[in-house]
Amino acid sequence: MTYIDDVLAGRRAPGAFPVPAGAPVSADQAVAAGWLVAVLDGRAITTAAELLAACGGALEFPDWYGHNFDALADCLGDLSWLPAPGYLLLWRHAEVLAGCEPESFATAYRVLAAASADRLAGGVAPLVSVLVGAAAP
Repeated sequence: MTYIDDVLAGRRAPGAFPVPAGAPVSADQAVAAGWLVAVLDGRAITTAAELLAACGGALEFPDWYGHNFDALADCLGDLSWLPAPGYLLLWRHAEVLAGCEPESFATAYRVLAAASADRLAGGVAPLVSVLVGAAAP
């Protein structure tokens, strides 16, 4: 998958990357680099609440996680409870939430992109989010 490969090689800044459904997506390079890889099965994510719960579970968010987009941004900006040289959030079937709740999908996309940019600006381990099956809002 070129996005993560490009980030690891320094050819692209970390961010939130939508990729078409059916595109070959592999986390192998991220795993080989020691990154933490969290996978969301978007087939079960039809609401913002389900997305927030899935992110909290996949990334083992602490008890103080508030299950809202502000809390998601806070947790993605921290991740100190999961030390790793980098983080890959692989959201498969992101088109499901985009179709069911377009505004929630757009907000989630903005939060993921901003978290990547903030982590980069703060000089902490990068975060890359790959949203398979959905276009950028």
